[in-house]
Amino acid sequence: MKPSPIRAATAILPPVYRNWGRAERLYARGVRLHPQEPTLQVAYARFLLSVGRLREALTAAQAAVEADAVGPFYRFVLGHALWAVGRTEEADLTVRRALERWPRHYALWFLQFYLLTHTGRAD
Repeated sequence: MKPSPIRAATAILPPVYRNWGRAERLYARGVRLHPQEPTLQVAYARFLLSVGRLREALTAAQAAVEADAVGPFYRFVLGHALWAVGRTEEADLTVRRALERWPRHYALWFLQFYLLTHTGRAD
């Protein structure tokens, strides 16, 4: 993967804790300027999840997956966002499909574990 100034900018955003407003403005501006950058979209989705803006997080996670079909971490965040908005079956399907493609990605396995243990399913 070649270096990207957008990835670098995402890495140096201010800490979110006690800076939610500033971080929100920076993420929103970045997404407006670079709507097809999946790294920025997924970072914004994680930020929105962390502050409880679940439906917006889902939209950003979906945009990240659409922009990069081969990024396993984007599927992890999408699965998490789907679960957060109560779409557990879709989250489970997203994670299962991702695990078929990336069977050694640990974050996907952890999310699968959480889905199974926190939704009452034990299959």
